[in-house]
Amino acid sequence: MRIQIPEFQSFVYPDAVVVCEKPAFWEGRRDVIVNPLLVVEVASTSTEEYDRNLKFYKYRTQPSFKEYAPVSQDSHYITAMFREEEDLWRTSDARGIEKAIQLYSIGSKLDLATVYEDVQFENEQAPREK
Repeated sequence: MRIQIPEFQSFVYPDAVVVCEKPAFWEGRRDVIVNPLLVVEVASTSTEEYDRNLKFYKYRTQPSFKEYAPVSQDSHYITAMFREEEDLWRTSDARGIEKAIQLYSIGSKLDLATVYEDVQFENEQAPREK
């Protein structure tokens, strides 16, 4: 699913998107929405700066957009940026496998242990068999 950003006359490809209303499609296309509520991005080393800055800026131009959650590909780390008012954003960080991040737009907590289940980072030893 792509998201059309009218202000930039461009499309972006989120890793996951939540729409809590009836989906609004761009020019009747069933694969392009214009009303995202929550966007989740997996931020790699090569995309993290773009994801957290310009891409987030583009998403913020969408009136329906309320929350953004970049997920680190390299460590147990998720940020959530929630729109409290038109120009006021609350940022929360969860760092560590035992933490959880609150996603206010959908009224839910996301456990990092669930997100990173079966994920082994490059510099991490595999868990021992019991």
